[in-house]
Amino acid sequence: MIKLSCRNPIYVKEMIVPCGKCFTCRSKYRLSWQLRLQHELLSYNYNAMFLTLTYDNDNLPDNETLVKKDVQDFIKRLRKFYNDVKIRYFAVGEYGTEKHRPHYHLIIYGLKAPEQKKKSILNWKYGKFLQENIWKKGYTFVGYVDSKCISYVSKYVLKEFVKGVSVEQYNGKDQFRISQIRPASSSDDYNIADLVPASEVGGAQIFDMLVKRVQAFEDADIKNIVLSILNDKKDLLINCPAAFRLHHAMLGGLMLHTISIVRMAEEICKIYPNINKELLLAGAILHDTAKTWEFQLSKTGLVKSYSTEGELIGHLVKGAIYVEEAAKKLGIESEKVVLLQHMILSHHGVPEFGSPVRPMFLEAEILSSLDSLDATIYEINNATSKVNTGDFTDRQWALDNRKLYNHGLSSTEHIVNIGE
Repeated sequence: MIKLSCRNPIYVKEMIVPCGKCFTCRSKYRLSWQLRLQHELLSYNYNAMFLTLTYDNDNLPDNETLVKKDVQDFIKRLRKFYNDVKIRYFAVGEYGTEKHRPHYHLIIYGLKAPEQKKKSILNWKYGKFLQENIWKKGYTFVGYVDSKCISYVSKYVLKEFVKGVSVEQYNGKDQFRISQIRPASSSDDYNIADLVPASEVGGAQIFDMLVKRVQAFEDADIKNIVLSILNDKKDLLINCPAAFRLHHAMLGGLMLHTISIVRMAEEICKIYPNINKELLLAGAILHDTAKTWEFQLSKTGLVKSYSTEGELIGHLVKGAIYVEEAAKKLGIESEKVVLLQHMILSHHGVPEFGSPVRPMFLEAEILSSLDSLDATIYEINNATSKVNTGDFTDRQWALDNRKLYNHGLSSTEHIVNIGE
Protein backbone atom coordinates (compact mmCIF):
# COMPACT_ATOMS: atom_id res chain seq x y z
CA MET A 1 0.00 0.00 0.00
CA ILE A 2 1.30 3.43 -0.93
CA LYS A 3 -0.11 6.41 0.95
CA LEU A 4 2.02 9.43 0.27
CA SER A 5 0.72 12.98 0.54
CA CYS A 6 3.94 14.67 -0.56
CA ARG A 7 3.52 16.77 -3.71
CA ASN A 8 7.15 16.28 -4.80
CA PRO A 9 8.18 12.77 -3.69
CA ILE A 10 11.80 11.76 -4.15
CA TYR A 11 12.58 8.42 -5.78
CA VAL A 12 15.56 6.68 -4.13
CA LYS A 13 16.22 3.37 -5.86
CA GLU A 14 12.94 1.49 -5.30
CA MET A 15 11.81 3.66 -2.41
CA ILE A 16 9.58 6.74 -2.49
CA VAL A 17 10.29 9.29 0.24
CA PRO A 18 8.67 12.66 0.95
CA CYS A 19 10.55 15.79 -0.04
CA GLY A 20 10.18 17.47 3.35
CA LYS A 21 9.82 20.88 1.72
CA CYS A 22 6.31 21.15 0.26
CA PHE A 23 3.38 22.50 2.26
CA THR A 24 1.98 19.02 2.90
CA CYS A 25 5.29 17.72 4.27
CA ARG A 26 5.74 20.76 6.49
CA SER A 27 2.16 20.47 7.73
CA LYS A 28 2.87 16.88 8.77
CA TYR A 29 6.12 18.03 10.36
CA ARG A 30 4.17 20.60 12.36
CA LEU A 31 1.63 17.98 13.46
CA SER A 32 4.40 15.65 14.61
CA TRP A 33 5.85 18.46 16.74
CA GLN A 34 2.43 19.24 18.18
CA LEU A 35 2.01 15.64 19.29
CA ARG A 36 5.53 15.49 20.68
CA LEU A 37 5.13 18.73 22.64
CA GLN A 38 1.78 17.57 24.01
CA HIS A 39 3.26 14.25 25.19
CA GLU A 40 6.18 16.11 26.74
CA LEU A 41 3.71 18.30 28.64
CA LEU A 42 1.98 15.20 29.99
CA SER A 43 5.28 13.61 31.00
CA TYR A 44 6.12 16.78 32.99
CA ASN A 45 2.65 16.73 34.58
CA TYR A 46 1.85 20.12 33.00
CA ASN A 47 4.88 21.65 34.70
CA ALA A 48 5.83 24.03 31.89
CA MET A 49 5.72 27.67 30.86
CA PHE A 50 5.51 29.70 27.68
CA LEU A 51 8.16 32.36 27.18
CA THR A 52 8.72 35.09 24.60
CA LEU A 53 12.14 36.75 24.35
CA THR A 54 12.59 40.02 22.49
CA TYR A 55 15.50 42.43 22.00
CA ASP A 56 15.73 46.02 23.15
CA ASN A 57 17.43 48.59 20.91
CA ASP A 58 20.77 48.31 22.65
CA ASN A 59 21.00 44.55 22.16
CA LEU A 60 19.47 44.18 18.71
CA PRO A 61 21.73 41.84 16.67
CA ASP A 62 23.63 43.07 13.63
CA ASN A 63 21.40 43.15 10.54
CA GLU A 64 18.48 42.51 12.90
CA THR A 65 18.68 38.75 12.38
CA LEU A 66 17.80 35.79 14.59
CA VAL A 67 20.76 34.52 16.59
CA LYS A 68 20.51 30.92 17.72
CA LYS A 69 23.38 31.31 20.18
CA ASP A 70 21.46 33.94 22.15
CA VAL A 71 18.73 31.39 22.89
CA GLN A 72 21.29 28.70 23.72
CA ASP A 73 23.10 31.07 26.12
CA PHE A 74 19.79 31.98 27.77
CA ILE A 75 19.00 28.28 28.36
CA LYS A 76 22.49 27.70 29.81
CA ARG A 77 22.04 30.54 32.30
CA LEU A 78 18.54 29.33 33.14
CA ARG A 79 19.79 25.79 33.84
CA LYS A 80 22.62 27.15 35.93
CA PHE A 81 20.20 29.20 38.02
CA TYR A 82 17.85 26.21 38.47
CA ASN A 83 20.62 23.64 38.75
CA ASP A 84 18.42 21.11 40.54
CA VAL A 85 15.69 21.14 37.85
CA LYS A 86 15.68 19.04 34.70
CA ILE A 87 14.87 21.60 31.99
CA ARG A 88 13.91 20.76 28.43
CA TYR A 89 12.71 23.26 25.86
CA PHE A 90 11.32 23.87 22.39
CA ALA A 91 12.20 27.17 20.73
CA VAL A 92 11.29 28.92 17.49
CA GLY A 93 12.34 32.28 16.11
CA GLU A 94 10.49 34.72 13.88
CA TYR A 95 10.41 38.29 12.69
CA GLY A 96 7.67 40.72 13.68
CA THR A 97 5.01 41.43 11.07
CA GLU A 98 5.32 45.22 11.29
CA LYS A 99 8.89 46.15 12.25
CA HIS A 100 10.41 42.75 11.38
CA ARG A 101 12.36 42.60 14.64
CA PRO A 102 13.67 39.16 15.60
CA HIS A 103 12.21 37.45 18.66
CA TYR A 104 11.77 33.95 20.06
CA HIS A 105 8.97 31.80 21.47
CA LEU A 106 9.85 28.98 23.85
CA ILE A 107 8.11 26.27 25.79
CA ILE A 108 10.16 25.52 28.89
CA TYR A 109 9.51 22.13 30.50
CA GLY A 110 10.37 21.79 34.19
CA LEU A 111 9.48 25.37 35.17
CA LYS A 112 5.89 26.45 35.65
CA ALA A 113 4.38 29.88 35.20
CA PRO A 114 3.28 31.29 38.58
CA GLU A 115 -0.35 31.52 37.46
CA GLN A 116 -2.35 29.65 34.80
CA LYS A 117 -4.16 32.64 33.32
CA LYS A 118 -3.60 35.15 30.56
CA LYS A 119 -3.32 38.37 32.58
CA SER A 120 -1.32 37.83 35.73
CA ILE A 121 0.72 40.20 37.91
CA LEU A 122 2.74 37.24 39.20
CA ASN A 123 3.63 36.12 35.69
CA TRP A 124 4.59 39.69 34.79
CA LYS A 125 6.85 39.94 37.85
CA TYR A 126 8.47 36.59 37.07
CA GLY A 127 9.02 37.71 33.47
CA LYS A 128 10.65 40.87 34.80
CA PHE A 129 12.97 38.74 36.94
CA LEU A 130 13.99 36.58 33.94
CA GLN A 131 14.43 39.68 31.82
CA GLU A 132 16.86 41.34 34.25
CA ASN A 133 18.74 38.29 35.55
CA ILE A 134 18.71 35.60 32.86
CA TRP A 135 17.84 37.02 29.41
CA LYS A 136 19.56 40.42 29.81
CA LYS A 137 19.01 41.41 26.16
CA GLY A 138 15.57 42.95 26.15
CA TYR A 139 12.09 41.95 27.26
CA THR A 140 10.31 38.77 28.31
CA PHE A 141 6.74 37.58 28.49
CA VAL A 142 5.68 34.63 30.64
CA GLY A 143 2.53 32.58 30.05
CA TYR A 144 1.13 29.15 30.77
CA VAL A 145 1.17 26.16 28.43
CA ASP A 146 -1.91 24.37 27.09
CA SER A 147 -2.94 22.82 23.77
CA LYS A 148 -3.62 26.25 22.24
CA CYS A 149 -0.16 27.44 23.23
CA ILE A 150 1.41 24.35 21.69
CA SER A 151 -0.54 24.87 18.46
CA TYR A 152 0.55 28.51 18.41
CA VAL A 153 4.25 27.74 18.86
CA SER A 154 4.33 24.78 16.45
CA LYS A 155 2.81 26.84 13.63
CA TYR A 156 6.14 28.59 13.15
CA VAL A 157 7.57 25.57 11.37
CA LEU A 158 5.20 26.58 8.55
CA LYS A 159 5.87 30.30 8.50
CA GLU A 160 7.31 31.69 5.30
CA PHE A 161 7.23 28.35 3.48
CA VAL A 162 6.87 30.64 0.47
CA LYS A 163 8.34 34.12 0.56
CA GLY A 164 5.63 36.57 1.43
CA VAL A 165 3.24 33.84 2.60
CA SER A 166 2.80 32.49 6.10
CA VAL A 167 0.30 30.32 7.93
CA GLU A 168 -1.28 31.80 11.02
CA GLN A 169 -4.28 31.02 13.17
CA TYR A 170 -7.62 32.78 13.22
CA ASN A 171 -10.38 31.58 15.55
CA GLY A 172 -8.37 28.43 16.18
CA LYS A 173 -7.96 27.55 12.49
CA ASP A 174 -5.01 27.84 10.10
CA GLN A 175 -5.22 30.53 7.46
CA PHE A 176 -2.87 31.99 4.88
CA ARG A 177 -1.47 35.45 5.50
CA ILE A 178 -0.20 37.02 2.27
CA SER A 179 2.06 40.03 2.65
CA GLN A 180 3.15 40.36 -0.96
CA ILE A 181 2.01 39.10 -4.35
CA ARG A 182 3.35 39.23 -7.91
CA PRO A 183 3.06 37.19 -11.10
CA ALA A 184 5.04 33.93 -10.99
CA SER A 185 8.13 33.64 -13.15
CA SER A 186 10.02 30.68 -14.60
CA SER A 187 12.73 31.13 -11.95
CA ASP A 188 10.34 30.66 -9.02
CA ASP A 189 10.69 27.41 -7.11
CA TYR A 190 7.11 26.21 -6.77
CA ASN A 191 4.90 23.28 -7.72
CA ILE A 192 1.43 24.07 -9.04
CA ALA A 193 0.15 20.97 -7.21
CA ASP A 194 0.76 22.82 -3.93
CA LEU A 195 -1.59 25.59 -5.01
CA VAL A 196 -4.61 23.80 -6.51
CA PRO A 197 -6.46 20.54 -5.71
CA ALA A 198 -4.22 17.63 -6.63
CA SER A 199 -4.00 13.88 -6.15
CA GLU A 200 -1.86 12.79 -3.21
CA VAL A 201 -0.11 10.27 -5.46
CA GLY A 202 1.60 11.62 -8.56
CA GLY A 203 0.02 10.84 -11.92
CA ALA A 204 3.38 9.76 -13.36
CA GLN A 205 3.76 7.14 -10.64
CA ILE A 206 0.28 5.73 -11.31
CA PHE A 207 0.85 5.81 -15.07
CA ASP A 208 3.96 3.64 -14.64
CA MET A 209 1.97 1.22 -12.48
CA LEU A 210 -0.69 0.89 -15.19
CA VAL A 211 1.88 0.32 -17.93
CA LYS A 212 3.55 -2.36 -15.81
CA ARG A 213 0.23 -4.21 -15.55
CA VAL A 214 -0.43 -4.01 -19.28
CA GLN A 215 3.06 -5.24 -20.14
CA ALA A 216 2.24 -8.42 -18.21
CA PHE A 217 -0.83 -9.17 -20.39
CA GLU A 218 -0.70 -12.48 -22.26
CA ASP A 219 -3.13 -11.33 -24.95
CA ALA A 220 -0.86 -9.60 -27.47
CA ASP A 221 -3.66 -7.77 -29.29
CA ILE A 222 -5.14 -6.20 -26.16
CA LYS A 223 -1.70 -5.41 -24.74
CA ASN A 224 -0.48 -3.68 -27.90
CA ILE A 225 -3.63 -1.59 -28.34
CA VAL A 226 -3.60 -0.37 -24.73
CA LEU A 227 0.15 0.36 -24.72
CA SER A 228 -0.14 2.24 -28.01
CA ILE A 229 -2.83 4.55 -26.64
CA LEU A 230 -1.12 5.04 -23.28
CA ASN A 231 2.24 5.90 -24.80
CA ASP A 232 0.63 8.24 -27.32
CA LYS A 233 -1.32 10.16 -24.64
CA LYS A 234 1.15 9.88 -21.74
CA ASP A 235 1.97 13.57 -21.30
CA LEU A 236 -1.72 14.49 -21.27
CA LEU A 237 -2.86 11.62 -19.05
CA ILE A 238 -0.43 12.16 -16.18
CA ASN A 239 -1.89 15.39 -14.81
CA CYS A 240 -5.36 15.44 -16.35
CA PRO A 241 -8.32 15.85 -13.95
CA ALA A 242 -11.09 13.27 -14.17
CA ALA A 243 -13.90 15.80 -14.25
CA PHE A 244 -14.88 19.46 -14.56
CA ARG A 245 -16.66 19.87 -11.22
CA LEU A 246 -17.50 16.41 -9.86
CA HIS A 247 -15.42 13.42 -8.81
CA HIS A 248 -11.62 13.69 -8.95
CA ALA A 249 -11.69 17.24 -10.38
CA MET A 250 -8.02 17.76 -9.50
CA LEU A 251 -4.54 17.43 -10.95
CA GLY A 252 -3.81 13.76 -11.48
CA GLY A 253 -7.45 12.95 -10.79
CA LEU A 254 -7.88 10.88 -13.95
CA MET A 255 -5.00 8.59 -13.03
CA LEU A 256 -6.26 8.20 -9.46
CA HIS A 257 -9.78 7.38 -10.69
CA THR A 258 -8.35 4.88 -13.19
CA ILE A 259 -6.12 3.03 -10.72
CA SER A 260 -9.00 2.89 -8.24
CA ILE A 261 -11.17 1.08 -10.77
CA VAL A 262 -8.29 -1.17 -11.80
CA ARG A 263 -7.65 -2.20 -8.19
CA MET A 264 -11.33 -3.01 -7.62
CA ALA A 265 -11.42 -4.95 -10.90
CA GLU A 266 -8.43 -7.03 -9.85
CA GLU A 267 -10.13 -8.01 -6.61
CA ILE A 268 -13.41 -8.89 -8.35
CA CYS A 269 -11.54 -11.19 -10.72
CA LYS A 270 -10.33 -13.17 -7.71
CA ILE A 271 -13.92 -13.77 -6.63
CA TYR A 272 -15.31 -14.54 -10.11
CA PRO A 273 -12.61 -16.48 -12.03
CA ASN A 274 -14.69 -16.62 -15.24
CA ILE A 275 -14.11 -12.89 -15.83
CA ASN A 276 -11.61 -12.12 -18.58
CA LYS A 277 -9.24 -10.13 -16.39
CA GLU A 278 -7.14 -8.64 -19.18
CA LEU A 279 -10.18 -7.46 -21.09
CA LEU A 280 -11.66 -5.89 -17.95
CA LEU A 281 -8.41 -4.16 -16.98
CA ALA A 282 -7.90 -2.91 -20.52
CA GLY A 283 -11.35 -1.37 -20.53
CA ALA A 284 -10.76 0.18 -17.11
CA ILE A 285 -7.47 1.73 -18.21
CA LEU A 286 -8.85 3.08 -21.50
CA HIS A 287 -12.39 4.09 -20.51
CA ASP A 288 -11.66 7.80 -19.86
CA THR A 289 -8.48 8.41 -21.87
CA ALA A 290 -10.30 10.72 -24.29
CA LYS A 291 -11.06 13.14 -21.47
CA THR A 292 -7.62 14.55 -22.27
CA TRP A 293 -9.18 15.62 -25.59
CA GLU A 294 -12.62 16.53 -24.25
CA PHE A 295 -11.45 19.08 -21.66
CA GLN A 296 -10.02 22.56 -22.03
CA LEU A 297 -7.55 23.16 -19.23
CA SER A 298 -6.61 26.42 -17.52
CA LYS A 299 -3.01 27.42 -16.77
CA THR A 300 -3.39 25.70 -13.40
CA GLY A 301 -4.07 22.37 -15.11
CA LEU A 302 -7.66 22.22 -13.88
CA VAL A 303 -10.61 21.98 -16.27
CA LYS A 304 -12.04 25.38 -17.24
CA SER A 305 -14.57 24.11 -19.81
CA TYR A 306 -15.34 21.47 -22.41
CA SER A 307 -13.98 21.84 -25.92
CA THR A 308 -16.46 22.32 -28.75
CA GLU A 309 -15.59 18.85 -30.07
CA GLY A 310 -15.91 17.48 -26.54
CA GLU A 311 -19.43 18.83 -26.23
CA LEU A 312 -20.49 17.61 -29.68
CA ILE A 313 -18.84 14.18 -29.67
CA GLY A 314 -17.81 13.37 -26.08
CA HIS A 315 -15.03 11.24 -24.61
CA LEU A 316 -16.91 7.95 -24.99
CA VAL A 317 -17.11 8.16 -28.77
CA LYS A 318 -13.62 9.62 -29.07
CA GLY A 319 -12.22 6.87 -26.85
CA ALA A 320 -13.72 4.26 -29.15
CA ILE A 321 -12.08 6.07 -32.07
CA TYR A 322 -8.72 5.89 -30.25
CA VAL A 323 -9.08 2.10 -30.11
CA GLU A 324 -9.99 1.88 -33.80
CA GLU A 325 -7.03 4.06 -34.80
CA ALA A 326 -4.58 2.09 -32.64
CA ALA A 327 -5.82 -1.25 -33.98
CA LYS A 328 -5.55 -0.05 -37.58
CA LYS A 329 -2.01 1.20 -37.01
CA LEU A 330 -1.04 -2.14 -35.47
CA GLY A 331 -2.84 -4.21 -38.10
CA ILE A 332 -5.19 -5.82 -35.55
CA GLU A 333 -8.60 -6.88 -36.90
CA SER A 334 -9.91 -9.25 -34.22
CA GLU A 335 -13.25 -8.94 -32.44
CA LYS A 336 -11.36 -7.76 -29.35
CA VAL A 337 -11.18 -4.32 -30.96
CA VAL A 338 -14.97 -4.10 -30.98
CA LEU A 339 -15.18 -5.43 -27.42
CA LEU A 340 -12.87 -2.67 -26.16
CA GLN A 341 -14.84 -0.06 -28.10
CA HIS A 342 -18.11 -1.34 -26.64
CA MET A 343 -16.74 -1.15 -23.09
CA ILE A 344 -15.76 2.48 -23.58
CA LEU A 345 -19.05 3.42 -25.25
CA SER A 346 -21.21 1.68 -22.63
CA HIS A 347 -19.38 2.52 -19.40
CA HIS A 348 -21.83 5.31 -18.46
CA GLY A 349 -24.47 2.61 -18.29
CA VAL A 350 -27.56 4.23 -19.77
CA PRO A 351 -28.35 6.72 -22.55
CA GLU A 352 -29.42 9.48 -20.15
CA PHE A 353 -25.87 9.46 -18.74
CA GLY A 354 -24.30 9.63 -22.20
CA SER A 355 -23.81 6.01 -23.26
CA PRO A 356 -25.14 5.31 -26.78
CA VAL A 357 -25.45 1.64 -25.87
CA ARG A 358 -25.94 -0.33 -22.64
CA PRO A 359 -23.32 -2.88 -21.50
CA MET A 360 -23.86 -6.16 -23.36
CA PHE A 361 -21.32 -8.53 -21.80
CA LEU A 362 -19.98 -9.23 -18.32
CA GLU A 363 -16.77 -7.22 -18.40
CA ALA A 364 -18.58 -4.19 -19.82
CA GLU A 365 -21.21 -4.38 -17.08
CA ILE A 366 -18.55 -4.65 -14.36
CA LEU A 367 -16.62 -1.68 -15.75
CA SER A 368 -19.75 0.45 -15.82
CA SER A 369 -20.61 -0.50 -12.22
CA LEU A 370 -17.09 0.12 -10.92
CA ASP A 371 -16.86 3.48 -12.69
CA SER A 372 -20.08 4.59 -11.00
CA LEU A 373 -19.03 3.13 -7.64
CA ASP A 374 -15.66 4.89 -7.54
CA ALA A 375 -17.21 8.22 -8.49
CA THR A 376 -19.89 7.78 -5.81
CA ILE A 377 -17.37 6.89 -3.11
CA TYR A 378 -15.38 10.01 -3.93
CA GLU A 379 -18.47 12.24 -3.89
CA ILE A 380 -19.67 10.86 -0.55
CA ASN A 381 -16.25 11.26 1.06
CA ASN A 382 -15.89 14.77 -0.32
CA ALA A 383 -19.33 15.87 0.87
CA THR A 384 -19.23 14.35 4.37
CA SER A 385 -15.69 15.66 4.99
CA LYS A 386 -17.16 19.17 4.98
CA VAL A 387 -19.54 18.60 7.92
CA ASN A 388 -18.97 17.65 11.54
CA THR A 389 -19.71 14.24 12.99
CA GLY A 390 -23.43 13.89 13.57
CA ASP A 391 -24.37 16.44 10.91
CA PHE A 392 -25.99 16.13 7.50
CA THR A 393 -24.67 17.64 4.30
CA ASP A 394 -26.67 19.85 1.99
CA ARG A 395 -28.48 18.02 -0.79
CA GLN A 396 -26.02 16.61 -3.30
CA TRP A 397 -27.42 17.04 -6.81
CA ALA A 398 -24.84 14.63 -8.24
CA LEU A 399 -26.12 11.91 -5.90
CA ASP A 400 -29.84 12.04 -6.68
CA ASN A 401 -30.24 15.20 -4.60
CA ARG A 402 -29.69 13.27 -1.37
CA LYS A 403 -28.54 14.58 1.98
CA LEU A 404 -25.64 12.58 3.43
CA TYR A 405 -24.85 11.84 7.08
CA ASN A 406 -21.40 11.91 8.69
CA HIS A 407 -21.65 9.13 11.29
CA GLY A 408 -18.07 9.61 12.50
CA LEU A 409 -17.35 5.88 12.72
CA SER A 410 -14.76 6.11 9.95
CA SER A 411 -12.62 8.74 8.28
CA THR A 412 -14.14 10.83 5.51
CA GLU A 413 -10.71 11.36 3.92
CA HIS A 414 -10.58 9.90 0.41
CA ILE A 415 -7.68 7.43 0.65
CA VAL A 416 -6.98 4.87 -2.07
CA ASN A 417 -4.83 1.79 -1.59
CA ILE A 418 -3.28 1.87 -5.04
CA GLY A 419 -1.12 -1.20 -4.43
CA GLU A 420 2.16 -1.60 -6.22
